[in-house]
Amino acid sequence: MGVALWSSDHTGVTGQAQVTARVVRHQPAVWSEYVYRGKSWRSFASWVGAVWRLWRDVALGRVKSVYLVCSRSNGGFLRDIPALFTTHAGVRVVAHAHGSDIVTLLSARWLSPFARALYARCEIVVPSQHLLEPLREVARAPVHLCENYFAGEFGDAAGKPDRLSNVFTVLWNSNVMASKGFFDLAEAVRRVHGEGFAIRFLSIGQPLGDEEMPAVEAARRLDALLACGWFRYRGQVTSGEAIALLAEADAVALPSRYSSECQPLAIIQAMCTGKAVIASDIPALQATLRDYPAHSVPVCSVEAIANELRELCGEKQADPAAFALRRQQPAAAARERFSADRFDREMTAILLPDRAAVLS
Repeated sequence: MGVALWSSDHTGVTGQAQVTARVVRHQPAVWSEYVYRGKSWRSFASWVGAVWRLWRDVALGRVKSVYLVCSRSNGGFLRDIPALFTTHAGVRVVAHAHGSDIVTLLSARWLSPFARALYARCEIVVPSQHLLEPLREVARAPVHLCENYFAGEFGDAAGKPDRLSNVFTVLWNSNVMASKGFFDLAEAVRRVHGEGFAIRFLSIGQPLGDEEMPAVEAARRLDALLACGWFRYRGQVTSGEAIALLAEADAVALPSRYSSECQPLAIIQAMCTGKAVIASDIPALQATLRDYPAHSVPVCSVEAIANELRELCGEKQADPAAFALRRQQPAAAARERFSADRFDREMTAILLPDRAAVLS
């Protein structure tokens, strides 16, 4: 069975790109891709080409269903209109939304009435439980839940990080963004290290701009951290390398207030490998964590993050081996919940319901 993919470039290391790539690789479908790439005029030219090819194939009867990896920004919505409009030609469109701002796109912007009209003919997939009720209040479209997944090797990543060492390692396993709490975490580690705790901050990711800080400023502040003895920066790495770094970590922190935060792979990876987790108390992260024994902090509270780090450092210092093993049972439950096989089955049931019925 054929499915058309409408998406931005999915060869990168963002969570959305990784999930999209898995859907394309692991679904029992014949894919035709209408993907736009590049920046500036190159992106526009690529988009024009994708629009032309998509509608040519719709007109020729080659496209019966579209898997749309939708953008939730205003400009991104306008870019997705050609794919959304294929429903008027009898095409089934399944829109996969990877950010919480799908709700505001449909409810709180000047173009929301137009967006609701186009999405009313689609089906919407979201990865987080906390979006179901808000979406069903503003969208007439059917809404499916399919949580994200962890596809790493559990044994290596679960690891035994310096069991005999008192040094506490906190990992940043996401892109470097102010609204995700990166610089709050760095300041908290600085305070705790200055108080004499044996702690280090290990980070990956690319400095990106957001609503709080432009990319240039994020890069400048990241460069300033490189002189700190307690900070180690690995830059952009592959998803496999990022997962492998979990073996060096005692904890993963994401004190995010990012407006699009939904179900970050960084937190899923930490849960599945039994790491201590420090996360903000926003609905998206709390829905992801569910019953996992995480440490929740208010947004923008550096001191709350520092307090959790002090507590965790003390726990590891008291018994490093026991600390590494403390979350084994919650990690096992997380691995079942975020199984890649489960993700593949649920996506098949959504994208290819006839095929799923035969397989079952």
